[in-house]
Amino acid sequence: MGIRYSKVEGKFEREIVLFKIFFLVLMGSVLFVITSRTIPQMKMKINNVNFEALEEITGEFGILEVINSGSVFEIPKEFRKIREIVYEKNIKILYFEIFLFVSISFG
Repeated sequence: MGIRYSKVEGKFEREIVLFKIFFLVLMGSVLFVITSRTIPQMKMKINNVNFEALEEITGEFGILEVINSGSVFEIPKEFRKIREIVYEKNIKILYFEIFLFVSISFG
């Protein structure tokens, strides 16, 4: 098992995939901007890590949990492969993280 793939055995058995995400770094009041030249290289490295984790999925429990430190809506289009894996490995239950940010103003 890799760092980004794991199994939970026992009470609520499932496979878990932890995606690496692409983001800008904010430290204090300094935003570390990634240049347009480095973005494609970073995306390729991150995608490779994530694809390696997906390759480890066996479907043995029929349940898969995908964690990406964000929302399912932030997962890159390249990872539509998850859908193929769900059908291929006969996964019946698929969990994703979903975060909705709502701004409410009173006044």
